[in-house]
Amino acid sequence: MTTADGAGAGTDSDVQARLTDETGRTSPWITLDTPDHNDFEAGTRDTYVMGVPAAFGRPVYLQLWKGGSDTWAVATAVRVTGPDGYDALWHPADRASYLWITGSEALPEDGAPRFTAYSPNGPLTPSGP
Repeated sequence: MTTADGAGAGTDSDVQARLTDETGRTSPWITLDTPDHNDFEAGTRDTYVMGVPAAFGRPVYLQLWKGGSDTWAVATAVRVTGPDGYDALWHPADRASYLWITGSEALPEDGAPRFTAYSPNGPLTPSGP
């Protein structure tokens, strides 16, 4: 996952993610955090491992949540890969330049779509086998 490189793009707030499989089952919300690392700084790419329940199928949706009152801008494409070689991309907001997940602060005027603390439950587009 890449945080956009721009004013107000990074966050120090908690970020969580969940997946939904093709049968509608959702994973629990998982906090995305690397110990002893400053996650979600502007212009950085971070990788996270998400555990899912037993018998969880191929993911078809991804949703993100950000706590706190600041803003966070996710670069458009988020890659989701699975242990079986599954590879998909999440393209929020019709491939806009950034997906802003907001708190209570004002956002830069860049024409990007704005969302609240939750992102849309966006579909994953398979990009591999």
